[in-house]
Amino acid sequence: MQQHRWNFTDYDRGTDIAVPQEAGIYVVARVTRRHGLPLQVEPWYVGQSIDLNRRYRQHLDHTEPNPALNRLLISGTNDFEFWWSRVSRPDLTRIEKRLINDLETWKKANRRR
Repeated sequence: MQQHRWNFTDYDRGTDIAVPQEAGIYVVARVTRRHGLPLQVEPWYVGQSIDLNRRYRQHLDHTEPNPALNRLLISGTNDFEFWWSRVSRPDLTRIEKRLINDLETWKKANRRR
């Protein structure tokens, strides 16, 4: 699989300034950290967007339609992060599908297509 340069921010309101207004793929993941270092990353949801910033803000809205992601917002847990990688538009769907299968996020929050 092609290597991607991943960036991340907390999955929380007010952190959207870090997320670019560009096309890419993203992963919502539970991350266990110690002293700021990621010890364990558990992907929950994989998505794609032509505007990562807009999609990130939509996910954090109280009207989030995905039940699993909405429960994260309601629970107030702070161990989730939003990871993204810039990807060209023609490659979005192919890479998203591959990540959903490889990371098995369909077991948590993604629905199989």
